Amino acid sequence: MTRTADHRGEAGLRLLLISVLTLLLAVPAWAHRQPEVVGTLLHDTENGAPVTKVTWRFHAHDAMGVLEALPEVGVPNLDDESQLIELAGYVASWVDYSGGEVLTLGAEVEGNYAYVYQLIPGHVTVTKAGILSDYDPAWSNLINIEEPGGKIHSVTFTADYPQGTAAALVH
Repeated sequence: MTRTADHRGEAGLRLLLISVLTLLLAVPAWAHRQPEVVGTLLHDTENGAPVTKVTWRFHAHDAMGVLEALPEVGVPNLDDESQLIELAGYVASWVDYSGGEVLTLGAEVEGNYAYVYQLIPGHVTVTKAGILSDYDPAWSNLINIEEPGGKIHSVTFTADYPQGTAAALVH
């Protein structure tokens, strides 16, 4: 009997060690995730008129943090359509474009990401993006500008480069 009890104790100790090691490996991955928003800006045409279609994507955890900080929201819930509208309004308040009236089409959550969709008449560029800047000092906004024909420009806005990096000037 002593021998069986010893084996169960060893198996339990091994399971505990494996669990601890798994947690230790997972923590650094989470700790290194920087709050980042990725925007895709597509210059297109609709009904013969130039338009800019914008999609903003960020981690659902960051979206929850934003909603939690908004006093009008209360308890954050990404399944609540009214809160997704608040999230879209938040995004619109932190981005400036070179012209045109921004039409927010909506927001949704898919998997671990929240998406906000905007449409702007004309071909515009982002002149300032500070999404998450009030939520976390390590924020960054990466915008990929897609031109017809597949040409892509990228610009990153951060606390160090609030007007974007030098890539913003190449358009």
